[in-house]
Order: sequence, then structure tokens, then C-alpha cells
Amino acid sequence: MPILILVYPLLIYGSVHWQMPWLGALALLGLGLHVFAPALKKKQFWAWLMVAILLIAGAWAVIIDDSRALIQLVPIMVFLMLAVFFGRTLMGHSVPLVTRIAAAARDISPENILAEMPGDVLRYTRGVTMFWTAMFLFFAAEDLFMLWLALPMPWPLVVNISNFAIMLMLLVGEYLYHSRRYPNPKHHSFLDFAQDVAKFDYHSLLED
Repeated sequence: MPILILVYPLLIYGSVHWQMPWLGALALLGLGLHVFAPALKKKQFWAWLMVAILLIAGAWAVIIDDSRALIQLVPIMVFLMLAVFFGRTLMGHSVPLVTRIAAAARDISPENILAEMPGDVLRYTRGVTMFWTAMFLFFAAEDLFMLWLALPMPWPLVVNISNFAIMLMLLVGEYLYHSRRYPNPKHHSFLDFAQDVAKFDYHSLLED
């Protein structure tokens, strides 16, 4: 996996440098198939949807014969995949993603979340999961709109840097709120909270 992460940007660069959009499209599709392989083997719809997003993006760059489009499509695909990643945990009897992270931070095992997690925290974390799903969809729509307007560089880059800055501010703001409303004794600072978020086993969701 680390090798793929290093090779992927090189293939995208080569695609743009030599104007070979098909190379970038193959890189996108190959990365997606590798990352989502566990879920694809289980025929999970959300995983096929993510691969379809990558396939459509790559195909569009090939059709218009412009490798540079891949650079602008990357943030759109990232936000769409994050929306799917968060949103799928809101469906059916699944446990919302933020609820799982909060449970792990409180040393509650996945099978005991509904039994041991306080009801108000369950409702709050479900709402936060819905909020982040909506935000990722908004950012993706914003990037699609910029692509449609054909804004010249560096405006798309500036807007996306602003989007990620907004995401960070929202994350800090949400921490400040929940640390007062639903405090976790293990978290003495935002760094403690961030470390727990980073340590969560997201790969397990691919097999869920």
C-alpha cells in the first residue's frame, strides 16, 4: 500500500506531463480497486459506488483528452468518497462513523456500543456524522461548480486550501463543544482528541 501511494502521484504527474489522460485514469482506477478490495469482494454497494466515481472521473478526463482535469477532479473525488464513507454508516442498522470513533475513545467495544453508550451521546454523534456527510457533499458540489465555470489556476487550489482550513476549524469547534457538553476523561486537550481520531481502525470499515 505505501508503494501505491508513492506511485500514484508519479503516474498522475506523468499523465499531465506527457498529456496521457488514460495513464492517470488507470492510476485512479487501480488505486481504488486496491484500497476497496476487501469491500468489493463482499459485493458491498458503497465500495462499488466509490470505484464508479473514480472510473467516471478517469473516463471524463480521457474523453475530453485533458490530463490537467485530473488535478481538479482529485478534490471532488476525495470529498465524494468521504461523503460516501461517512454516509453509508448512517444507513440501515449500521453504527454511525463518529459514534464508532467516540466509542473507541471511551474504550467501548464495537459490539457493546448501543448498550453502553449514553443515549444523548448516541444522538449527538449520529448528528455529527450527518453534518460531516453534508459538508463533504457541499465541498464536492462547490468544486464541480468551479470546474463547470472553468476557473483558471490557482483559484481552484486557493478555494480547496480554504475548504480544508474550514474543515480544520469545524473540527476544532466541534471538539470545543463536545468536550464541554459530553466530556471524555481521557481527553485533556485537542491533541488527545486528534490522536484518538487518528488511531481509529478505519480499515475495519472496509470489511463492515
